[in-house]
Amino acid sequence: MTMPMRSMPRCLTGASPMSSWAQWCSLTESRARRRRSLRRCLLQRKRRSDHSPRAAIATALCQYRATTARASSQTSHRLLALLLARRGVPVLVHGVTVDPGRVTSAEIFAELDLPAARSIDEIDPALAHARVAFAPIDVLAPKMSRLLGLRATLGVRNTTHTLVKLLQPFAEPGLRLVNYTHPAYRDSLSALFRDFPQAAAGGVLLARGTEGEAAADTQRRVQVDWLHDQVCETLVDTERASTQAPVVELPDALDAATTARWITDVLDGHARAPEAIVKQVELIERVARWKESGQAPCA
Repeated sequence: MTMPMRSMPRCLTGASPMSSWAQWCSLTESRARRRRSLRRCLLQRKRRSDHSPRAAIATALCQYRATTARASSQTSHRLLALLLARRGVPVLVHGVTVDPGRVTSAEIFAELDLPAARSIDEIDPALAHARVAFAPIDVLAPKMSRLLGLRATLGVRNTTHTLVKLLQPFAEPGLRLVNYTHPAYRDSLSALFRDFPQAAAGGVLLARGTEGEAAADTQRRVQVDWLHDQVCETLVDTERASTQAPVVELPDALDAATTARWITDVLDGHARAPEAIVKQVELIERVARWKESGQAPCA
């Protein structure tokens, strides 16, 4: 595939012609490789779709606190979504598109050629095609988006930052991964989902967040509770961090392009997925199979 010179990325202008051309070719090849990887991922999903919980349950992930502190949470959240999609579990990620000084899911998915939905009508086709979609909160819930925007004015978070994590975005309720930051929230959220069954419709996997996100901590195992039908079951027990834990290889930088390349390497088998994320994918899939067959998702 060729592109006229006038379409060369702006960041390369001003450099010597040969240097600019080499950089552009490298950038183009990198993006092409990511597209090929996602196509392979989609084909693998199609081959196994007859045996996967593809229609039984959709999963919602939220991301409202992009991070610059740890590579593990930034990469794991998006990798989790794509690994679930590859196993036939549809995943809708929702969150903000811009967070000053931080990298968002929207920016990383854009590098992976998975653009954000521009309207509600674009979400279902994206889920049907790739099993993963990103919905900006201003598309999913415009009024909540405006309340979230008050943080820039007030300088502090408000209750909306908790409420958006509880959103049930599907007409037919799907599984939600809900995270909390402070331990006290576990009790209050568990009580909410237990005492108000409609709030837990579709099922909720509740766990302490990693840097404010729902992906598993790559350094230690955290408690995961499954709330459904006015019942709270602990599927995973807490495990303290260990100095003997295997080293998790993560990208050196936190920018969107580097993160996308690492995710592509994992999907291609050139890099190893963190064990905690692999186990989280398996757990979510077991919950999905339970909804199909009634088989308990033992940890």
